[in-house]
Amino acid sequence: MKKFKILSILPAFLLLGLGAVFSNNFTNNNRVEPVFAEEEPVIPADDGEQTLQCVVTVDKYINRSTEKVETLATYNIYPNTDYTALNNALKANYALINNKEHYSLTTISFKDNCNPDLTLLKTEALVIELNGYAWRLPSTRSWYITHDFTIKGGSPDHMGLIGASKNGGSGIFYVDHVAIKVKVENTIFADFKTGRYPVFEIVSAIVPDTVHENVKLRTTCDFTHCRFDYCSSSRYGGCLYAYRTDYIKFNNCEFKACSSKYGGALYFEDLENGQNINFNVNVFTNLKVDSVEADYGGFLYIDKNSSASKEYDIIIRFAGNCVAEYCRARYDGAFAYIDAPYINIGCHIGGSIKASGRADRYGGGIYINRNNVSLYDVELYDCIARYGGGLYINGKNAYLSQLKFRYCTATKKGDAIYSEYPYKKYGLLTYLDENEQPINEDYAVDLAYDE
Repeated sequence: MKKFKILSILPAFLLLGLGAVFSNNFTNNNRVEPVFAEEEPVIPADDGEQTLQCVVTVDKYINRSTEKVETLATYNIYPNTDYTALNNALKANYALINNKEHYSLTTISFKDNCNPDLTLLKTEALVIELNGYAWRLPSTRSWYITHDFTIKGGSPDHMGLIGASKNGGSGIFYVDHVAIKVKVENTIFADFKTGRYPVFEIVSAIVPDTVHENVKLRTTCDFTHCRFDYCSSSRYGGCLYAYRTDYIKFNNCEFKACSSKYGGALYFEDLENGQNINFNVNVFTNLKVDSVEADYGGFLYIDKNSSASKEYDIIIRFAGNCVAEYCRARYDGAFAYIDAPYINIGCHIGGSIKASGRADRYGGGIYINRNNVSLYDVELYDCIARYGGGLYINGKNAYLSQLKFRYCTATKKGDAIYSEYPYKKYGLLTYLDENEQPINEDYAVDLAYDE
């Protein structure tokens, strides 16, 4: 087994030049301890030394099981590593695995705070182990992902950090038209100011399973104990854009001060694809949202549902202890903007979602812009808008159940609800003032039509 290592023979004056180049990035020797204060995360600078940054290991596995056959190669990455030569070496390793019984897994394990341009690597299934260190992406290139992809930041008490380059860039982690698994845990994403698409751009298509008949493989995304701080894009979702992605789960995640034009944190498009899926499930558990902002949908924007029908509902589940505070929409839907039919938003039994926000126009909490949308077990509090302080309905056949409106106000009409069309009520709708005293529905609801 050969080791890939490039020894630095740079003269002293070049090393001094490197020190200047890296002066705005990382220092070695000290791990980054994530700070939960109000200010943005501080990422230290690099002194330019040729310190070992990462170790790349290529392992051979039996299919997608945990049974490792052998380690094919191990390579070291330094600041001056030749990525072309490294890619050629990786390609040679992958060529050794040429049958369906085995697959390769490349692991990149961080050994220090550093800024290697790992997007230059061309890998198959990949695991990035930050080990509690910080990695600032040094370029604006997107990482094109075509195989299973995992980021392990560290531990819940010692999270790893991925920071954007100084100039931002386009969507960094780009998953395109493949049925793979994306898993991210114990990681902070900070300071991404990207183009049209955000940190994660998931564009998925369903493909047939060649092993099991009549079974479809779909891209799935699982985020556990992650934070997105000060992440923004110019167009679609400040943190994640998902197109036809079947399963997205956020467990114990936080979104702070994220923004975009549509969906300050998340943008879901065309979640239903009509491929005999009974429903898509997108689950949020122990969610914390703070100070997110967009033109439409301060936290969440759900776009068109091209092949939707009653048989293919989309379910957005908030599975307990989900709180969104200080959401803002410059136009409509401070917490969520729903622009797709046959959407169900609500909670598991015993769960909860509480959202507060301000919209300059319609829907200080939620804006519904399509037919056949269901809301259940949602609490909107301290929300304000011009029309529909808590909820604005601009679609037919809305279904409302077990909703609570606490101190929601409208500067024009509909402190709790303003609706352009008749809606259906199943279960209790509660309206409370700032003193937690009940409000008569006649004062809390305004209708644009005659009953």
